[in-house]
Amino acid sequence: MSFADTEKFPLCHLRAAPHREPFLERLARAGCRGVLVEVQLACDNAADVRAIQRHCDQLDLAFWLMPVMAASSKMQAWMLDINKSPPRPLPREGVFNILQENAADGLFDQLQRYYESPPAGVFVATPFAPAHEPFPWTADFEKYFYKQHGYHFQEKWHCLTATIGADDAMVRQHYWETINARVQVFLARCDERAQQAKSTFRHNVMEPELAAFSLPDTLLQRRRAAHSVEIIPFEDWPQLLNATFACRINDARHLAVELPEDFEEEPARRYFTIAHHVAELPENSENAAQVGMLFPLRSARTHYHPDSHRYPRWVGEDMQRVQDYLDTMHYDYRLVEETELQNPPCELLVIPSATALAAESWEHIEAWIGRGGKVACAGLLPRWSERGRDAELEDRVSRATKQTVQDIYDGYLAWERGTAMPPHIGYPIFSEDISGGRLCSYTPRLNHDAEDARLRMSQIWRESLHSDFSSQNPHVLYRHFTAPEAEHFYLYNNSDQPQELKARWIPARPDAVRQINTIDLNDGAVSPCLVWEAFPALEGGGISLPLSLAARELRAYELRFEAETPHLERANFVVEAIEGESIRGYARENILPFCVMEQSGKSMRWTAPKVLLPAPQFIDEDEWQEDKSTFTAEIFVPAEWENHRVILEMRPARTAVQVHCNGQKCGLQLAPPFLFDLSAAVRLDEMNQVNVQLWQNGADEPGPARLVAWPEIDINK
Repeated sequence: MSFADTEKFPLCHLRAAPHREPFLERLARAGCRGVLVEVQLACDNAADVRAIQRHCDQLDLAFWLMPVMAASSKMQAWMLDINKSPPRPLPREGVFNILQENAADGLFDQLQRYYESPPAGVFVATPFAPAHEPFPWTADFEKYFYKQHGYHFQEKWHCLTATIGADDAMVRQHYWETINARVQVFLARCDERAQQAKSTFRHNVMEPELAAFSLPDTLLQRRRAAHSVEIIPFEDWPQLLNATFACRINDARHLAVELPEDFEEEPARRYFTIAHHVAELPENSENAAQVGMLFPLRSARTHYHPDSHRYPRWVGEDMQRVQDYLDTMHYDYRLVEETELQNPPCELLVIPSATALAAESWEHIEAWIGRGGKVACAGLLPRWSERGRDAELEDRVSRATKQTVQDIYDGYLAWERGTAMPPHIGYPIFSEDISGGRLCSYTPRLNHDAEDARLRMSQIWRESLHSDFSSQNPHVLYRHFTAPEAEHFYLYNNSDQPQELKARWIPARPDAVRQINTIDLNDGAVSPCLVWEAFPALEGGGISLPLSLAARELRAYELRFEAETPHLERANFVVEAIEGESIRGYARENILPFCVMEQSGKSMRWTAPKVLLPAPQFIDEDEWQEDKSTFTAEIFVPAEWENHRVILEMRPARTAVQVHCNGQKCGLQLAPPFLFDLSAAVRLDEMNQVNVQLWQNGADEPGPARLVAWPEIDINK
C-alpha cells in the first residue's frame, strides 16, 4: 500500500518490539490504515521488524519505517570544535552523518535488513540531522566548499565566530550553503532510492542554522508540511483530536499518532474516522492565501553564532509577532522563500524582519512593486547580502523605504537597553508607485503601546488588500482553498473557550455564492447551511454567517456557485429544515422566534409564539453508580417535555465520553462540548436510565450533569 493510499489516514507510530500482533490487530479493527515503525538501526532485532511487516500485510496495514541511528563508527556525525585553533573535528555520538557522501546509500542498505518487501514509505526524522550542534562537519567539507565558493575554508574558519570582520557574514553564508547543499544531496538520493523501491520518502530534516531563530512549532510545521510526517504523542483523546486539528490548520497533511498499548478500540475508531475526513479537506484544491510572509533564511546563515546573537534572535521574535498579527487579524498566509521573490505567489508580501537578503532579491522586490505588488516591512531591513556587509544594498533599501536603515538597528538596540531611541523611528512610512504598487515600512516592536502597534499594522494591511475573512473575534484561525467547482473555508477555534461570532467571507471568484454546505467531520456528511446573508457587489460581495465554535473545534464549509438552495438571511434559533412553507428548528434559549428571508427582492419576516425553556433536571455527582469505567444514573423526564429536544450536558473531561439511554446508543464524543441528544431514546413521564462510558483508564468520574429541553419550533410562512 503506497502513501497515496494512506495519506488520508494518520499512521500509528510504534517502536519495534516482538509480539506486536495483538496490538496491530486492534489497530486494524479500529480503522487505522498504516503503521510507522521506529527502528533503532544496529540495535533492534531485524526479525521482529520483519514479523511486524508480515502481520501488517495480512491486516492490509501500510508498513512504514522510521530509522533511528544508534552510535556507529562508520556513519557517525562530526562537529567542528571552534574552541581549538585551528578548529578540530570531533565525533558526535548517536547522530547519523547525513553530510557524508554515501550517507543515503548507507542508510537504505542498512534498512534492507528490516523488511522482506519494500515498505510503503520511509520517514527520516530529526535524529539524523545535526541540528543541535553549533557547526556540523564532514570529512569532504573542504573539497565541497572550495568547489562551490572558490577559496579554502581553513583560511577563513575564524569568521564563524567573529562579529566585526569584513568577510565574516559572507563566510558564514558560504559555510551554511555548503552544509545545506550536502543535506539536499542526501535527501535527493534518499528520494531516489525510495522511488527505486517503489516507496515514498518523507523527512523533517531542516536547515540546522534555523536554531538561531527559536521559532514556534507552528511556523516550522508550515515550512516542512509538504515533506514531513507530524508525530502526535497521546495524552488523552481530547488532546489527540485537538492536536490533529491544530496540525491541519497549520497545513500539516501527513500525521502519525502514538497510541498506548491498552488503547480503547471504540474511541480510536471514531478518531481515525474524523482524522480521515480532516485529511480529505484540501483534496484537489489550492491554497488561496493572499498574504506571503518572507522566510528570512539568509539572516540565520549570516548571523548564526554558537553563543547566540541578537540579530537572529530579533528576527525570530519579529516573525512570531507578525505571525500573531496575521492570525488575530484574520489574514491567511503562506511562507515565501527568497528564491520566489522574482514573482511572489501572493498579493501582499510581508517582510517580518530580514537582516540579510541577496542584492538581486531586493531588485526583484522593487520590480514587483513596479508591477503593482504590495510590500509591508515590519522590522529590521537588510544590511547584508551574499557579499557580506553591503553598503550599496543598505543605501538602496534606505532610499526605497525612505528611512535610514542604521536608525532602525539603533532603535532596536536602544529598546533592548532601555535607552533613548531616535525620535523619527516607529512611525509607518509609505511610498506609492504609479502602477498601484505599494511599499510600507513600520517597526511595531519599537512602539511602547502594543495595542497601538497592532492597530497600525491592521491599517497597513487593510489599505493594501481586502481580507477574504473578517470577524471581530481574534481567537478564530482560518484557511481558504479554491477548487474547480467550489471554495472551502476551514475555521479553527484557537482557544480553550467556546466562541460565538459572525464572520464575513469573500470568495476568490467573482461569481455570487449560491449555496453553503457544512462538512461534518464525524461522518463526512455534507449538509446545506440554512442561515446566511449575501452582500451585494457594491459592498464588496461575499457572505455573512453566524458561527458557534466549541473549544479547539475545527469546522469546514463549502461555498458553491451553481443552483441556489433556499436559505434564510437571519434567524434567532437553530434552523434544521426549510420545506415548502415550513421552517423547522429548535431554540436553545428563551426567545421570541423570528426569521428573515428574501423573496422577490423583499425581506420577509416571520415569527412564532414566545418559547421558554423548562427547568432542567440534574444528576448530582454522588448519583452515579460505577461499574468499572461505566457510570449509571436514573433521571425523570417530565411529560411536558414532549416536542422538545432532550439534551444531556456534561462537564468537560480529559477523556472520550459515550452515552446510552435506556439501552440505545446516543453518541460518542472525543472532546468537548459533551452534548448528547437523548430525544429518540427517552420515555416521557417516567424514570430513564443513563449510562456513561468514560473511555480512558484512570479517568475521573463524570461529575454533575444535567438534562435540558430545547423547544422545537415550526414556523409556517
